Amino acid sequence: MDQIVADGKSAIPVLITQITDSRWIAEPVYDFWPRIRAGELAHFILQDLFVDENGEHGTMPALFPPENCTEPAWVCWENFRKQHSLRAIQARWEAFWVANQQRIYWDKQARCFRVAAPNRSQ
Repeated sequence: MDQIVADGKSAIPVLITQITDSRWIAEPVYDFWPRIRAGELAHFILQDLFVDENGEHGTMPALFPPENCTEPAWVCWENFRKQHSLRAIQARWEAFWVANQQRIYWDKQARCFRVAAPNRSQ
């Protein structure tokens, strides 16, 4: 993670290319979750890099409409994955990157990526 943060914005397209990696990770990555695929972890890392300093709000538009899942997070993720392939997830990230790459910047104080307003560049 330190290297991803050190790489800054250039880490984003690298992580996007890794989303379709369907290899299973040997051990669970998150407590109480089943094993996940390497590409899923790349998606989670990207997603977490666009969450505010309080861990409460995304700092980018949602790539998929929010679901009102009240189950544990891993169950919600399993349900989401039944509807969306790794390739579909990657395609949304690619579209987001192409549309916004010039406006994405690292907020050092909040330690997250943000998307500047259309007329503002960083």
